[in-house]
Amino acid sequence: MRLLIDTNVLIPLEPTQHDDVEPGSRAAASLIRIAHQAGHTVLIHPSSLVDLQRDSNPGRLAMREILVTKYVRLDAAPPLAIVDPVLGPVAVGSNNWVDHLLLAAVKGTPSTSWSLRMVASTARQFVSAWRTVS
Repeated sequence: MRLLIDTNVLIPLEPTQHDDVEPGSRAAASLIRIAHQAGHTVLIHPSSLVDLQRDSNPGRLAMREILVTKYVRLDAAPPLAIVDPVLGPVAVGSNNWVDHLLLAAVKGTPSTSWSLRMVASTARQFVSAWRTVS
């Protein structure tokens, strides 16, 4: 199985100094460990780099740009046209745009039979659980 992670998981995984360790860092590290132990591939979407570019700390940004190179990048991501009819259009470059691209990647993967509503529902449940542990 392939596990596509968002920057909300990626950033806690890659602290660049002690002050960058977040409450969610332990849960994120556990998620990645469990995925690797089960033989799953952890991926990042190319648009996640857009999210990282929003960091106002140039030193931290430079460090994270190096650290994320260890993750496999999703290639040939499906277009937003897959999700726009359900979720509506969003501004290019916004947080929602990045989220829509990730959802399009999940929805557009031939091996998944999930509907977009199921993906969105699962994502909401994950975010709720994530907030509980972080």
